[in-house]
Amino acid sequence: MYSPSGVSQRQGRGQPVTVTPIDPALLGLDPAQERQYLNDILNHFSSPVTPLRVIDRVNFPFEQQLQSALEEQLQREKQQDFVAALQNGMASPAPAPSLSPRRIARVKKAGNKRPDNIRNFNPAEFYEPLQCRPASWGSINSVTGDQLFQYTEHGELNPLYSFTVGQIVEYIGKHPLHNHRDPKKSGLKLWVQTVPADSGRRYPDKMSDKCRFTDCPDHLRTIRKGEFRICFEEHSTKRKTDPFHNAGYVHLYCIEKFLDFPQLCKEFNVLPDTRVFRERKNRMAITRDHESMAGIVRDFIGYSKPWQQFTPARPEEVYGQRPAEYYQYTLSSALTHEHLEKQPKHLQKIREMREGNSIDIHKNNLDKRVDNAKRLKENKMLGLVAPKPKVQKRKAEVENDDNIIASSPCPKRQRKESAGSSSSPKSRRKQNIITSRVTKKRRTRSTASNPSPKKINHEDADFVPLSPKKRKQSESDSVPEPEPKRRRSPRSPKTSTSISWTDNFHLPGLPF
Repeated sequence: MYSPSGVSQRQGRGQPVTVTPIDPALLGLDPAQERQYLNDILNHFSSPVTPLRVIDRVNFPFEQQLQSALEEQLQREKQQDFVAALQNGMASPAPAPSLSPRRIARVKKAGNKRPDNIRNFNPAEFYEPLQCRPASWGSINSVTGDQLFQYTEHGELNPLYSFTVGQIVEYIGKHPLHNHRDPKKSGLKLWVQTVPADSGRRYPDKMSDKCRFTDCPDHLRTIRKGEFRICFEEHSTKRKTDPFHNAGYVHLYCIEKFLDFPQLCKEFNVLPDTRVFRERKNRMAITRDHESMAGIVRDFIGYSKPWQQFTPARPEEVYGQRPAEYYQYTLSSALTHEHLEKQPKHLQKIREMREGNSIDIHKNNLDKRVDNAKRLKENKMLGLVAPKPKVQKRKAEVENDDNIIASSPCPKRQRKESAGSSSSPKSRRKQNIITSRVTKKRRTRSTASNPSPKKINHEDADFVPLSPKKRKQSESDSVPEPEPKRRRSPRSPKTSTSISWTDNFHLPGLPF
């Protein structure tokens, strides 16, 4: 406790302790101003730090008036210190650069960075939102009384709606962007695209990338990754909005199935998508995999003939009518053929191993892909398609000729039992080479670890030389090591129990 006389007495166990108060000069205070606080209780503290802590703990955050006064006083003191330093020539010099600056190495993150890049990509850094919602147009719905084609704030047709063939014809043929001009130069552009992968976040809605044909062969109207589609774009060429925000999409197969697509290419603005967006790439470009795809699209647009001018190439075909087997004359078939021709060879081997309903089987024929998928599902339910045996690397070994698989406690060191007379001469010759190498290594180790003037005989070459007594004891206790057996891969046993449905259960209609 601070006493008026300047001395405080404390009664301890022994003699009283005298506590001397802090000199105000040590705190940077003027002695004449020592007791000039407006609140008298502040004049009784031995240190001004104590009441400041109490005030800060109780009244935080401060009122605006008090906070402003403290900030002004702090700024005033900084200016005074700076002026004093300039007057005394004591301005602090700039720190000298270090002779050996510390370098912080960049730590590269292991693993695939593709998911992080997709997650961290922000389209708002490159594109702007649509300024206004497009106006509805089209024929009047007799049930609701609304116009047929209604848009969202992102400029796409209502993603919950699908359209009949006649409604799609109305959308393409009577679109307001034609504006009584040549439809080949219309603002409605039909881009031939490849469906991009890892782009689900870019669409405004989960249903945005669905096929808009009501009669689409796929009951879910899904346009899968790697397939070809038509994009209906209503924006200008110098668009600033996200290129994934479009009016809608349809299968290229569907528009060629339900409409006269060669005639459509002659009369409307159909283009191969070779654009480069502000993000400096285009995941939807038709040239994403092969540059030659754009040339195929341009040739089809320029040289294909409408079905009314179709010239038959087979006896069963009729002039001026689309044949029953028309898919080979379509743009989708030409693009698929080019894709399969230009793909790496190992991809086809992977598809053959999977034995699935892949692109080399259905050739992007959507009806055939759907039929194949149904038959595969039916065969699986009937048990006609046997599951492929899983290959466990270094976790199973073949123990006998009956192909009994047993787990190995130590797969890297365990050796198989000898096959006896069933082993081939080639395997025995390989075993002799391995045995000779092991013998040579053991002889080198034994001579290096136990140098002895005694000559090592050929019989003693497989072990370290011992005394006669220990050698006799070791020979009686030792068990002959089994001869290594040739490893048989569990992937291709002699008597395979797997069933190949493509060989044993061939169904009519499947192109296998």
